[in-house]
Amino acid sequence: MAPPAQRFDHAFITGFVAGVASRLAFPTDVLPSVRCVSRPVLVKLLLSVRDELAVAGHKQVSATALLGVLRDAGIAHIVPLDERAGNVRKDRLYAIGFGGTSTELDPVELLQAHEPSGVVCYFTALAMLSLTTQLPAHHHIAILVSEGLATIPRVTIPPPDPLAGESHIGESSAPPALGSKAFAYQGIPYYTTRREAHRVVGVQTRYVNAKSRCRVTTVEQSLLDSLHRPHNCGGPAVVFEAWGAGSETLDAMRLVALLRTIDDSRITRRAGYMLSQFAPALVNAVHELLPHHRPFAGEELIPLLAGIPHTSIDHAWGVGVP
Repeated sequence: MAPPAQRFDHAFITGFVAGVASRLAFPTDVLPSVRCVSRPVLVKLLLSVRDELAVAGHKQVSATALLGVLRDAGIAHIVPLDERAGNVRKDRLYAIGFGGTSTELDPVELLQAHEPSGVVCYFTALAMLSLTTQLPAHHHIAILVSEGLATIPRVTIPPPDPLAGESHIGESSAPPALGSKAFAYQGIPYYTTRREAHRVVGVQTRYVNAKSRCRVTTVEQSLLDSLHRPHNCGGPAVVFEAWGAGSETLDAMRLVALLRTIDDSRITRRAGYMLSQFAPALVNAVHELLPHHRPFAGEELIPLLAGIPHTSIDHAWGVGVP
């Protein structure tokens, strides 16, 4: 077992701390945040610095001992999670920085640290992109997978709803599960969800602050996600607020390109209805994607927001409106 931190050679400690500081100077694709890092990523970094130093007598220092050096120096602080999934360690996340504390971290930093290759989405994305004034009641990050490998929510399906239509992956007539709960922090749950990559092609990289960046869905992708997973996005009120705010900045060409790639007439019809309400000048662009489906009178009715009961029907797009 490695000796306790206070018995390490001064030369080793000095070189080790300097090496770690250099690696944590700025965010990268592998290390999107240098203010919040997951234990596996941090351990890999620490062992790499140890090996580069190659100081005699310290070449086999354990990762646990190296973490102890950073904690004793006040550089690394365990983020105190309220609760965790069975496969998430108590010290899964570390806040990094002299004098820094976990309370200074943005939820997006926690998400991206937990899943460095993931994409922030749903309610969290809407809030980050200023598409809602509501504080997220839960946070999401998506792991993109090949077609057919996305998570199918385990829900109890009620009797068939004539507006729901047949179910397909990721959509049912019942409120879907929010995803796999990874942990909770300060009373708010954080979820991971597996999503088909071809349905999440609108992704951008944005800086949270000078020391953290993230991959997050674009305005256009976030708005389409809100129609497909309204519960994950905060419910109908948040969805309508987001479309109202997003209609002022969304790019019609990017929206249409996304709809072509996703290739789901249900999402296209839902987007068409929303555009007719908030950005009528853009409706024609969406209509052109459905040359064989207009008008929709007589077509199968679908819910405007997947899993949300309707109170009225819009026959122009064949959707049930909550």
